[in-house]
Amino acid sequence: MVVPLKVAIDVGRVIASGGHTAVTLVCLGGGQGARCHGTLSLTRHGSLLAMGTYSLPAGAMRTFPLAMTHAGEAALTRAPGHRLRVLVTAALAFARPTERTITLRRRHG
Repeated sequence: MVVPLKVAIDVGRVIASGGHTAVTLVCLGGGQGARCHGTLSLTRHGSLLAMGTYSLPAGAMRTFPLAMTHAGEAALTRAPGHRLRVLVTAALAFARPTERTITLRRRHG
């Protein structure tokens, strides 16, 4: 029996710099040759802060870059200490999206 594919979000905080950030994902389950692929987004109170796509083979872990939106850059600039609690959503075809709340912060310097 083949276990259905599932995506796990690996970190509890990410750093933004130069209009980009990155999130680490793990692809679990699936049979030989299976791949997890879909979209990755960071949101806060319904506003899209960053987005990107991902594709990785079952059993793999990889970090995926996300482009910050103008709203994301502005929200991070205004946030106290340049830190925000955001919702990461990894949408996977034919499965429920995986969500995790993380801290997004601006790189110092």
